[in-house]
Amino acid sequence: MAKYLPELANVRTGSVISANATINGHFDSYGTTPDININIEMPESDIDYSTFPEKIHMGMTACFQMDTTGRMRADITKGGIRTSGLKIDVKGGIEDITGEDPQIKINGDMMASLDALRKFLPDTMNIITEGSLTAKLNGTLKSSDIGMYRFSNADLTGEVNGDGIKIS
Repeated sequence: MAKYLPELANVRTGSVISANATINGHFDSYGTTPDININIEMPESDIDYSTFPEKIHMGMTACFQMDTTGRMRADITKGGIRTSGLKIDVKGGIEDITGEDPQIKINGDMMASLDALRKFLPDTMNIITEGSLTAKLNGTLKSSDIGMYRFSNADLTGEVNGDGIKIS
């Protein structure tokens, strides 16, 4: 695997990813496909990345489905990543993945401590950060909405809040 993804050589984890799949039906010349359900779970676990100064704690539960018409969807029912000063939680999905205009659903929360994240900045930058930042993003959008002139068509709501933010 490292031949194709050389960065994986820098990753160390005790995480165990489990997957199970059920396939019911058959393929035929009329375009019928079997029902396919694949569930993937990565329990919350620590990941070490050699060039990153802190452990990364992450977990995920996801499901991929394809029905007899070939329509595919994917859902992340639980996803999260945490490290020193940063916490991101996300749920979401994509409807009709291979369709003409897939719909994307997202529900995400983020919290960042700028004081703790300061350690990730090189000392040579001489930047001091303080305060905290929280953000939320919820809603749906079509893949065709991802672009400068169509993003306003997306049905997204969100907020960003800062407290005591100082950058110098």
